[in-house]
Amino acid sequence: MLLVVFAGSSALGQALPLKTPSTSQERNQQQELKNQNDMLRAQLEVMKQYDQRLLNTVYWALGTLAAVAAALVGFGWFANFRVYERDKNALAQEPRRS
Repeated sequence: MLLVVFAGSSALGQALPLKTPSTSQERNQQQELKNQNDMLRAQLEVMKQYDQRLLNTVYWALGTLAAVAAALVGFGWFANFRVYERDKNALAQEPRRS
Protein backbone atom coordinates (compact mmCIF):
# COMPACT_ATOMS: atom_id res chain seq x y z
CA MET A 1 0.00 0.00 0.00
CA LEU A 2 2.78 2.42 0.88
CA LEU A 3 4.53 1.62 -2.33
CA VAL A 4 1.50 2.72 -4.33
CA VAL A 5 1.27 6.02 -2.44
CA PHE A 6 4.94 6.83 -3.04
CA ALA A 7 4.69 5.88 -6.69
CA GLY A 8 1.64 8.11 -7.14
CA SER A 9 3.20 11.08 -5.38
CA SER A 10 6.37 10.88 -7.45
CA ALA A 11 4.30 10.93 -10.64
CA LEU A 12 2.48 14.07 -9.45
CA GLY A 13 5.73 15.84 -8.68
CA GLN A 14 7.02 15.55 -12.21
CA ALA A 15 6.55 18.53 -14.51
CA LEU A 16 4.16 18.04 -17.34
CA PRO A 17 5.65 18.70 -20.75
CA LEU A 18 4.37 21.84 -22.44
CA LYS A 19 2.28 21.18 -25.48
CA THR A 20 3.91 22.69 -28.50
CA PRO A 21 1.90 23.33 -31.62
CA SER A 22 2.49 20.51 -34.02
CA THR A 23 0.78 21.79 -37.10
CA SER A 24 1.21 25.01 -38.98
CA GLN A 25 -2.49 25.76 -38.48
CA GLU A 26 -2.10 25.66 -34.70
CA ARG A 27 0.99 27.88 -34.95
CA ASN A 28 -0.95 30.34 -37.11
CA GLN A 29 -3.82 30.37 -34.62
CA GLN A 30 -1.41 31.04 -31.75
CA GLN A 31 0.27 33.82 -33.70
CA GLU A 32 -3.11 35.35 -34.51
CA LEU A 33 -4.12 35.22 -30.84
CA LYS A 34 -0.82 36.85 -29.87
CA ASN A 35 -1.38 39.61 -32.45
CA GLN A 36 -4.91 40.19 -31.17
CA ASN A 37 -3.62 40.27 -27.60
CA ASP A 38 -0.97 42.86 -28.52
CA MET A 39 -3.56 44.96 -30.36
CA LEU A 40 -5.96 44.87 -27.41
CA ARG A 41 -3.16 45.86 -25.03
CA ALA A 42 -2.35 48.84 -27.26
CA GLN A 43 -6.02 49.85 -27.34
CA LEU A 44 -6.20 49.55 -23.55
CA GLU A 45 -3.15 51.81 -23.19
CA VAL A 46 -4.74 54.43 -25.48
CA MET A 47 -7.95 54.28 -23.44
CA LYS A 48 -5.99 54.73 -20.20
CA GLN A 49 -4.25 57.80 -21.64
CA TYR A 50 -7.60 59.24 -22.78
CA ASP A 51 -9.16 58.65 -19.37
CA GLN A 52 -6.20 60.31 -17.66
CA ARG A 53 -6.45 63.38 -19.91
CA LEU A 54 -10.18 63.57 -19.27
CA LEU A 55 -9.66 63.35 -15.51
CA ASN A 56 -6.99 66.07 -15.68
CA THR A 57 -9.44 68.32 -17.53
CA VAL A 58 -12.12 67.68 -14.90
CA TYR A 59 -9.68 68.40 -12.06
CA TRP A 60 -8.56 71.68 -13.65
CA ALA A 61 -12.18 72.71 -14.26
CA LEU A 62 -13.16 71.94 -10.65
CA GLY A 63 -10.09 73.79 -9.36
CA THR A 64 -10.91 76.83 -11.47
CA LEU A 65 -14.53 76.73 -10.32
CA ALA A 66 -13.45 76.53 -6.68
CA ALA A 67 -11.03 79.46 -7.15
CA VAL A 68 -13.75 81.62 -8.75
CA ALA A 69 -16.19 80.71 -5.96
CA ALA A 70 -13.57 81.60 -3.31
CA ALA A 71 -12.86 84.91 -5.07
CA LEU A 72 -16.57 85.78 -5.15
CA VAL A 73 -17.03 84.91 -1.47
CA GLY A 74 -13.96 87.00 -0.59
CA PHE A 75 -15.20 89.95 -2.64
CA GLY A 76 -18.65 89.70 -1.04
CA TRP A 77 -17.12 89.68 2.44
CA PHE A 78 -14.89 92.66 1.59
CA ALA A 79 -17.77 94.67 0.09
CA ASN A 80 -20.00 93.88 3.08
CA PHE A 81 -17.25 94.88 5.51
CA ARG A 82 -16.76 98.22 3.73
CA VAL A 83 -20.51 98.95 3.79
CA TYR A 84 -20.64 98.01 7.50
CA GLU A 85 -17.72 100.32 8.33
CA ARG A 86 -19.30 103.16 6.33
CA ASP A 87 -22.65 102.73 8.13
CA LYS A 88 -20.93 102.49 11.51
CA ASN A 89 -19.04 105.77 10.86
CA ALA A 90 -22.22 107.46 9.62
CA LEU A 91 -24.09 106.43 12.79
CA ALA A 92 -21.21 107.64 14.97
CA GLN A 93 -21.22 111.09 13.35
CA GLU A 94 -25.01 111.49 13.36
CA PRO A 95 -26.30 113.70 16.20
CA ARG A 96 -28.45 111.91 18.75
CA ARG A 97 -32.07 112.88 19.08
CA SER A 98 -33.78 112.63 22.39
